[in-house]
Amino acid sequence: AEWTELCAAGFEISEFASSDLLAGTEFESSIFLMTRRPRTLILPIGPPTSGKSTLARGLASGGRSGETGRFQKIKRHHLVDVFERDRSFALERLGPGGLRGAKERTNKALLAALEKGRTQSSSVLYIDSTNGAKSARCFYREALQPTRTVYVALGLEALLKQPKASLEAVMERVL
Repeated sequence: AEWTELCAAGFEISEFASSDLLAGTEFESSIFLMTRRPRTLILPIGPPTSGKSTLARGLASGGRSGETGRFQKIKRHHLVDVFERDRSFALERLGPGGLRGAKERTNKALLAALEKGRTQSSSVLYIDSTNGAKSARCFYREALQPTRTVYVALGLEALLKQPKASLEAVMERVL
């Protein structure tokens, strides 16, 4: 099977070794240890316009936008589920029930994404909840019960430039 198919099936490379099998020849050897990918939650953190939603759309597209040449022919596999709260809310505002109805439907969609991820042992879920509160991130972790949580800190340079800011203080504020 191709590597991309194995990764899409819920596997990841956990160890890798490569060596020159027969010194002085073109023969090389590589050994990969593939393990089942643990349920993973990816939470972007950062101020507006720091790239959280751009990263979400890139992950959701599997890198398909802007490809040229030979890369257009590569078969892409879906590796990450993405939930964009703000985009979902904007689309739901077009439906019935005004802002309250849109908020309810958005929350219902978020809970459905978390439940879907929880039923799949090798799921990877990226939740773009722009400027989400620390308490919301705790809720996402409790609802999904991931084996691994990845925080993606974007655009925190501005926070670090503030007077009396330290990396520890910024991380306490956002995590």
